[in-house]
Amino acid sequence: MSPEFLSVNLDHTIAAQWRTRLVGKKGEDRAHWRTKTAYYRAVNDLIVAGAPLSWHSIVGAVFPKGSRSTFYDVTGPRSKHPLMREYLAAARSESLQLALCYRRHKAVDQLIDETKVWSYWPARQAWLEQTRQAAHLRTAESMLHALARWASSHPELAAALDHAPPACAVEDLITFHHGQLPAIRAWDIIRQATVPNATADRTAEHRADRQNDQRGEHPSDGIRMNGTHPLAAPDPRIMQLAEQLCAVRHQMRQLNPTDALAVRETANALMSTGIRA
Repeated sequence: MSPEFLSVNLDHTIAAQWRTRLVGKKGEDRAHWRTKTAYYRAVNDLIVAGAPLSWHSIVGAVFPKGSRSTFYDVTGPRSKHPLMREYLAAARSESLQLALCYRRHKAVDQLIDETKVWSYWPARQAWLEQTRQAAHLRTAESMLHALARWASSHPELAAALDHAPPACAVEDLITFHHGQLPAIRAWDIIRQATVPNATADRTAEHRADRQNDQRGEHPSDGIRMNGTHPLAAPDPRIMQLAEQLCAVRHQMRQLNPTDALAVRETANALMSTGIRA
C-alpha cells in the first residue's frame, strides 16, 4: 500500500469542506463551531477522566455552560450540521459506505465520532503541511504513522467506541486510493494501525472496566469509554453488501451504456426481490 498523494487534494474532502463551512473564514470562528468545540472538549475531558458519558454528564462538563438544548443542537438526529449528514448528502458510493461505518443509535456516540475528528484535525493538518514540504512523505504509510502518533497521544479518546478511527481519516485513505478502497477496508486498516499504539499500556485497565460493566457498576444511561462498545463496529453483512455494490459500480464504468444499463436493471431487480423475500 504505497500510492502517493501527488494527484489528490485533501483540502477538498467532505470532512474538510464541512469543517471550513463551520469554522468560517480564517480567524472568524463562527458561533455554532464554538458551541461544537465546547462539547468536543467536554467529551474528551470526560473520556480522559474515565467517566461514564451521558447527555447530562456532558452538559455538566461544558464550559462555560451547557444545556440540553445546545447538546441536541450539536448532536443527535435533529442536530445542526452533523458530519455524517454531509457524507449521506454527497450520495456517492464511497461516502454512503463511510456513513454506514459510522451509523450510530445514540447522540452521545455521534458526538464522540465528531470529537475524534476534531481532536485528530491538528495532527492531520501538520502531516499535510509536512508533505507539502517533502513530497516523498506522501505515502499511505506516512499517513498511518501520523494517525498512530495521534492515537498514542490521545489513547483514551482513540480507544473510545471500540477504537473507531476518526471518520475524516477513513475518508482520506479512500481518497488516497481514488475511491477504489472500500470504506470498511479503510476503516479496518486505520483501526489496526492505531489500536496497538493507543492501548498497549492499558490492557489491564480495560479488562477491569469490562468486569465493572458486567457487574453493572456503571449507570445504565452512561457509556464507559475505556472498554469496547457493541455498536461501534460496522455490521459485516451490510458492509459486505456495500463493498460488492461498490465493486459492481466500478466495473460498470468499463461497460458500454447498453450493457451498463442491463447490469443496473438486473441489480435493481435482485435487490428488490431479495428485500421482499
